Amino acid sequence: MATQSGWVLLAGAVLVVGSPGWAAADPDGAKVRALERGAAEAEVRLGEAKVAAARADLDRARELHGGKVGAVVPRSVVTAAEVALLAAERDLAVARFALARVGATDAKPDPRIDALRKERLTALRKVTDFARERFNRGHITLVDFHRAALEQLAAELDLAGSPADRVAVRERVVKEAKEVERLLAKQFEQGAVAEPDLLRAKAFRLEAEIGLELERSAGPAGGDKPAEKPKWEGSVRVAGDKTKAELAALAKVSLADAAKVAVAAVPGDGAKTAVEVELEALHGYLVYEVEVVVPGRAGGFEVIVDAGTGKVLAVRTDPAGEGEKNPR
Repeated sequence: MATQSGWVLLAGAVLVVGSPGWAAADPDGAKVRALERGAAEAEVRLGEAKVAAARADLDRARELHGGKVGAVVPRSVVTAAEVALLAAERDLAVARFALARVGATDAKPDPRIDALRKERLTALRKVTDFARERFNRGHITLVDFHRAALEQLAAELDLAGSPADRVAVRERVVKEAKEVERLLAKQFEQGAVAEPDLLRAKAFRLEAEIGLELERSAGPAGGDKPAEKPKWEGSVRVAGDKTKAELAALAKVSLADAAKVAVAAVPGDGAKTAVEVELEALHGYLVYEVEVVVPGRAGGFEVIVDAGTGKVLAVRTDPAGEGEKNPR
């Protein structure tokens, strides 16, 4: 940005960013944005190269290990290669997100690009759902599931049009990471998975929480307005981390009733369906998050229902749907 500290070479002269000379040389900030965009594109290219190299290393390690005891390389080498690939893919997702934010500062809205991004996100959501199902059945590794989740995250952030949207995406990632960690902790107690798998799940959850906190503290980007706190308050307060069973014990409204209320709250006369209902603590209150889809409409609606009273607290459009979030 034009107000950041630093220096840059323009037309053979070194100018301090934010100085009067800089303001005269770049009155509308276009040169700064071009430099930022070039740097972001370079980070993406570097990230793609690192991912390709890490994937090749993992394929080679798996080939040499062969899933056998006493193989050319031990299982620990394969595990290290899996972690390295996950880290590289995470860094690439962050770089792509940074590039998307730079491009969004001066890019004009293009319905065709938005439509393609939404189509990509829809496809990646199906990939993640499939990966989650296979992971739960033990058919793929945690790293393979994380790869699908990271690709979806990059697409979600690419579509997020405001700080509030990006925070909402990060919150969903944290929720997903906590559920994966909970599942692996249960499997670890039963002796079904090794401790490194559980530790990787914990690291992924911590990474998701770090991303959420950074997003919350980043503030507005470009001309965006600061993310607002929710205008609603629930009836059941929740303090600290709670298990699913502890949250269920606090709820006074059933899951089925929450789904009915949510469907009725979504506009439209057609057949509406609640495809996902989750009980969770949101902004310190116990609520149901209900995803409702309407035939013929891209994306869907996210309805927040008070788990204590059954009252609808908010109705928001999905980031992949039409328009921005619309809290009620």
